[in-house]
Amino acid sequence: MIKRFPGAGVIRMDVDTTAGKNAHFELVDRFRAGQAQILLGTQMIAKGLDFPQVTLVGAVMADLTLNFPDYRSPERTFQLLVQVAGRAGRGEKPGEVVIQTYQPDHYAIAGAATQDYRAFFAKEFDRRKADLYPPFTMMARFLCEAKEMEVARAVAEQLKKQVLDEFGHTPLARRIFFIRADEAPINRIQDRARAHVLMKLLNHPDADQLLARFQEMAGQEYAAKVLLEINPASLA
Repeated sequence: MIKRFPGAGVIRMDVDTTAGKNAHFELVDRFRAGQAQILLGTQMIAKGLDFPQVTLVGAVMADLTLNFPDYRSPERTFQLLVQVAGRAGRGEKPGEVVIQTYQPDHYAIAGAATQDYRAFFAKEFDRRKADLYPPFTMMARFLCEAKEMEVARAVAEQLKKQVLDEFGHTPLARRIFFIRADEAPINRIQDRARAHVLMKLLNHPDADQLLARFQEMAGQEYAAKVLLEINPASLA
């Protein structure tokens, strides 16, 4: 970037540069004051910032979030790109947005590029309906955290077996049409190994009984910390 724009000042905003007290505000103030012409950052600069002088925004590797194993990935990608595009052209001068992607035809990328909310909604609605994701079903998961992955995985398998043993031969089993125990997509955070039991439940009054029992299970003692999540914001 220095070779491409030798006379431009660059401010970097990420977890490392904003770790200090008030560092985020100081960097924003510097950029707003014109002390740098390029603001380079992670998703934290995608929304909530108003720079009337910014006329060009670039999103690098914009489809990276599409590859994340979470049914909300297209929604998050669309939302992020729309938000970052909104940083350009907020003043009197028109703005331009450049999106780098290997999947330009994906409906989340194309919808964000054209700001076509209705087209994105229609595609996402149909996909979730076909694949039986919320709001057409409920997602529930036991998140298991331990120092060792073997322990987290063992507890996840234990919980899965407990669910199947308790409900597998009852009418309530018809409300659980998917269950899997595995490592979480982000399998370690802050030296804690993470595994989960992922379940899809039919939207039915009987499911309340299942959720109540799942909550009781999560409150029991295990070799790992167990948390029950209903329609979690992220499956990471």
